[in-house]
Order: sequence, then structure tokens, then C-alpha cells
Amino acid sequence: MIHAGNQKITNKEQPPRVAELREELRRKIAAHTLKAGAHATAILSLTLYHRTALAILQCMSPASASSFKGESA
Repeated sequence: MIHAGNQKITNKEQPPRVAELREELRRKIAAHTLKAGAHATAILSLTLYHRTALAILQCMSPASASSFKGESA
């Protein structure tokens, strides 16, 4: 779902211009990430990643990971 101002647009209802902009963004990112791995950008703290396989994102701090294992933090 895309939020455009006060509108919520599902992928099925995408206006042609939105599809064009998404494709342009995809091309620009692909041109910047030709090889697999991390790619720094001019924006501090923004890194683009080129993955060759499905990645699973894990967001756990050491304290929450310990709690998850049933250990005290």
C-alpha cells in the first residue's frame, strides 16, 4: 500500500505515474548497486544493499535476545 497525501493506494490501483516513478527508482538503485554487498551513499547513515539471496532481517538487541532465550537480562 502506498500513502500519497491523504490517499491510500493499493498496488492494484496504482496510477501509471506511480508505477513509472517506482520503476525509475528501481533502475537508479540497480545502477548504484552493480555488485553484491553494501554500497555507501552520499546520505550519511544510508547504505544500499544488493542481495543475491533472500535475507531475513533480525532486529534484536542483546538484552532482548537474552530474554527471548529465557535468560534474565
